Amino acid sequence: MSELNQLILKNIPKHELTESEQELQKKYNLSHWDSRNYFEKYKTEEFTTKVRTSYLDGLTDQETTLLGRCLNKTLINPKYKMKYFQGADQLTPFHKLRQWLIELKTLEQAIEEYETTKVKRKLELELAEMKFEAATNPIEKKEHEIQIHEMKAWNNGIKQRAAQHYIERHHYIDLINEFLETDEGKTEDGRSLLDVFDTPEEDVYERHYWTIRLAKQAAMDLLMYGRIGSGNMSAIVTLDTEQQNEILAIAHRYNLEMSEHQEKIKNHQAEQLGIADPDAYKAITVDTKKYFKGIISNGESPNGDAPANQPLDANNKEQHNGTRLTDVYNQ
Repeated sequence: MSELNQLILKNIPKHELTESEQELQKKYNLSHWDSRNYFEKYKTEEFTTKVRTSYLDGLTDQETTLLGRCLNKTLINPKYKMKYFQGADQLTPFHKLRQWLIELKTLEQAIEEYETTKVKRKLELELAEMKFEAATNPIEKKEHEIQIHEMKAWNNGIKQRAAQHYIERHHYIDLINEFLETDEGKTEDGRSLLDVFDTPEEDVYERHYWTIRLAKQAAMDLLMYGRIGSGNMSAIVTLDTEQQNEILAIAHRYNLEMSEHQEKIKNHQAEQLGIADPDAYKAITVDTKKYFKGIISNGESPNGDAPANQPLDANNKEQHNGTRLTDVYNQ
C-alpha cells in the first residue's frame, strides 16, 4: 500500500499529523475532510453480498473476486462533483451552502425511506416464511416459496445501494462543516452563514446571488458574442436601476479581464510554438465538407491525401503542405 493510501486510511485529524504527513497530504491536495475514507466503514456483511449467479466453476478465483468487487462497488455521487458542480457552481457562499443543505435534506429523506422499506421488507419476508410453513396446499406453498425467493433477491440488491446513501451523507456533512470553518462560511460580522437561514436576512443574500448570477451570464454573452443576449438583458432590466448598474459593471469588467487573460495565454503559447503573429496563423484551413465528401464518393488515396480527382484548391493545398488536423489534435 502506498504511503498516501496509508495516510488516508489512518483518518487522522490534520492537527495530529506529523510534518511529513502534512506535506504529503498537501502534495495530493487532500484536506483533512477530503482524506476521510468512509468506504471501508461500509464494506461489512451488512452492506455487501456474495456473487449468487450460476456457472462460477468456469471462472478462476481472481475472476470470481473481480465479480464480487463489481457487485459491491459503491457507485456514489463523487465528493469532487458535490464540491465543485453542486456547491461552487452556485456562485455565492450563501447559495453554495443552501444547495448542499438541499442535497443533504433530499438524501436524508431517501435514507429514511430506505430504512422504512428495509424494515417493511424484512417483516414481509418473515410473514411469507410463516405462511410457507403453515401452508398445507402444495400450490399455495409454491406461491409462498416464489415470494420468499423474490424478497431475498430484493433484500440483497438494496444492501448494495444502502452504502451509497450513507457515504454521500458523510460527504455532504463534511463539505458543510469544512465550508463553515472558512471565511466564506461566515457573514461580514463574523456569524455563521447558517444563522442567516430562516430569517428575513435571506432576502439580502438572495439579491446578491441574482446580481452575481446575471452578471456571469451577461459576461458569458459578451465573451462569446460581444453583446448581452436578449434573454439575460430582459431579466436584468426587470430589476431596479441600482442593481442593473451593478450587474452590468461586473459583467463588463469580467469580460475585459478574461479577454486580456486569454490573450496573454494565447501569446505565450504562440511564443512556445515559434509563431511570430498568432492572429495570422491558420492551423486548420481545410474545407472538411468537400474533403470528406470526396472520401465517401471516391475513396481516399493510399498516402492519406485527398482523392486524386478532387481539385487542389487553396484549402486543400494547406491540408497537404501545411498543418494537418490530426497533427494539431495530437500536439
